[in-house]
Amino acid sequence: MFGYGLIALLAASTTVFGTGGQEIVKVDTNLVEVRPVVECSDRTGPPMGLPGKKPEICLGREVILSLADIQDVYVRADSVYKPGRYWVLAFLDSSGSTKWRGYTRSNIGKRIGIVFKAKLLAAPMIKAQIMHPLFPLKDFENKDEAEWMVHEITKAIKRGRL
Repeated sequence: MFGYGLIALLAASTTVFGTGGQEIVKVDTNLVEVRPVVECSDRTGPPMGLPGKKPEICLGREVILSLADIQDVYVRADSVYKPGRYWVLAFLDSSGSTKWRGYTRSNIGKRIGIVFKAKLLAAPMIKAQIMHPLFPLKDFENKDEAEWMVHEITKAIKRGRL
């Protein structure tokens, strides 16, 4: 129903350094980003862990999508795949949709990292080219948690458009 498109929200300002002291990844405050999952090395940031798992996922330097590519975000109840759960859905603008379509076409079989407030939520594999601009960010059991995430992202979108 929603496809495999996902985004990462990095809400803290950090600079990550490799073992040689070189700057690897810099994340500015309140950005929404999608980044590829890469093999961990001294050129990547420190490994991150999925909830309940040991840190083993590293994110690449490339920013696939950013806050500027998101037009809207909202909550929708799932009545098909996970009844009783609430999805936070993002809608990309035309530029973001074009970038995402091209990236997913060229990277089938590769993974992306989904991060919210510096915590890795998921690292799904791209299984097909994403042709539509609507995709899920995260599903929640609690509607209030989903609405809080939408509120936080919406504030960041509005700040970016001022």
